[in-house]
Amino acid sequence: MNRGKSSSAEINDFTITVIDSLVSAEIVWRDFETAPNHYVFQTYDWLSLWHKHIGVHERVRPYVVLIARRDHDPSILLPLAIEKKSGIKRLVWLGGKESDYHGPLLAKEYAAQFDGEAFPEIWAEVLRLLPPVDVVFLERQPATIGDQKNPFMALECIPYLDDAHLTRLEGSWETYYQSKRSRKTRKRLRNYEHGLSKHGELNYRVLDVADEIRPIAAELFARKSRRHRETGVPDLFDDVGREEFFTSAVLETPLRDKVKIAALTVGSDIAAATLFVVYNSRIYDILPVYDTEKFGKYSVGTIFLMMNIQWCFENNISIYDFTIGDDQYKEQWCEETTHLFHHMMPRTIKGRCLVSFRKLRNQLRKVAWLKSGLRTARSLVSRARRQPSTRS
Repeated sequence: MNRGKSSSAEINDFTITVIDSLVSAEIVWRDFETAPNHYVFQTYDWLSLWHKHIGVHERVRPYVVLIARRDHDPSILLPLAIEKKSGIKRLVWLGGKESDYHGPLLAKEYAAQFDGEAFPEIWAEVLRLLPPVDVVFLERQPATIGDQKNPFMALECIPYLDDAHLTRLEGSWETYYQSKRSRKTRKRLRNYEHGLSKHGELNYRVLDVADEIRPIAAELFARKSRRHRETGVPDLFDDVGREEFFTSAVLETPLRDKVKIAALTVGSDIAAATLFVVYNSRIYDILPVYDTEKFGKYSVGTIFLMMNIQWCFENNISIYDFTIGDDQYKEQWCEETTHLFHHMMPRTIKGRCLVSFRKLRNQLRKVAWLKSGLRTARSLVSRARRQPSTRS
């Protein structure tokens, strides 16, 4: 197995090391995971599996950067990558769109060892060590990681279009639920649940057996794909390797103890399902789907979400992370918002063109009617493509 190469440089009181192999970085990477200052999307297991199933197909080249104060252990790990799309080389975070949050991993000693004001100069040296690119394009970074400031906030950053939202699961399920829903709403939801039960026995499960997981996972992915096309959202599962990545994450080590599928069946029907990740007492709800056509009038999505949250209380999970998206229903549950940021920096003329295009597109997307129109157009195009040809 090729264990890759590394290069290093010193600047002021810091040492920078660049490793072009995930395998070579594994040991030090796992050391960083003992500190809480990262998300599951920055773990070695998540990103190595992502690269195996997706990154390799897209010819993404990983570069792991370690930043350390001289004579100390590394205090920052950057899981970076270089990809080429439409002839433009981009420096990006490893993990693509399947990773909701991006950013560095920060060691426990980060705050004591690292002066954030020095980061722009250190970052310039990182770019010098890496292969040349047309643009630096680092998406969806939170301003803080754990309880420490993201050093990339010292660079020029712009807000991402959507925020992420979470709720803290404190006390008991009963007291939490009462704090989130009025007595009238709770009564209405009980009636909906009773209505659902008339269609068959309700059975909520977090699946553990592979023979049960496979068919429900396949149905979940198919429904999510169909929902994306119907609403004009780019279909995640159109791309090579996506279904294989999530299936492997649920069924195979080392992620199967973290990545789960939950399902609510009504009789023999799958009324709702989701793929979620549990990590450091936090659940990330990633791929929820609901059968609104058959069970929508019973608020099946809300009932399923209540069951998920109740399961979290039973399993000592303290944060329910709804991840990215400003959907209205999240406001009813979430009391905290995570603002996300992009850092875009052109390095060539091609890079400048891409950054200008992205900034213009972001401005247009802020206009509600344009955003809605774009989704409608995508949906119509998708439906037209699926229609059988009328030509003889």
